Amino acid sequence: MNFEDIIMENVGNPVLIDQEYCPWNLCNEKVPSRVKISDVSFKNIRGTSTTALAV
Repeated sequence: MNFEDIIMENVGNPVLIDQEYCPWNLCNEKVPSRVKISDVSFKNIRGTSTTALAV
């Protein structure tokens, strides 16, 4: 997965990759995620944040 040449303006969570994603809170928190994340690259990404502390 590649994120490249992106301009983000006034964002709260610009790029969020969540290995523990559970949209309806029905997941068992005691069971580890089986989602493997690998080969992710970021290149030439810039922008501004909605908060003083960027994520």
